Amino acid sequence: MDKAKLRLMAGAGGALIGFVGILAMSVAMILGLSEFIGMTASALLVGFIYIALAVIGIQFFIAPFKSSDEEIDQLEHATADALADLPFDTIKALVEKRPFTAISVAALAGYAATRDPDNAIKNAERMFMGFL
Repeated sequence: MDKAKLRLMAGAGGALIGFVGILAMSVAMILGLSEFIGMTASALLVGFIYIALAVIGIQFFIAPFKSSDEEIDQLEHATADALADLPFDTIKALVEKRPFTAISVAALAGYAATRDPDNAIKNAERMFMGFL
């Protein structure tokens, strides 16, 4: 079996086992508290505890006190940082994996640029506009 499939199955199994563990802990807390405050009250208390944890998690995820402009700026900066290195990483990987192909492409581009510079500039501009 592929290693990625094993990791996927392990992740799904881990999530399922974690869910079962939370259920078991809930039952244990309800049974432990039922000796002091009764079964119904202990079930309600454990339910309220989980709802409070869920509200705290949602509050943290939504971040209501952060302005939308600030979040958009952070997202734009993170995206720009990630995309800034992307072409260089791609070129580096291409050169490392296929050095002869990279040399051939560079030589062909250099030959095209020296043979007809105006046409090469127009093609480069067209290519960059196509990327945008």
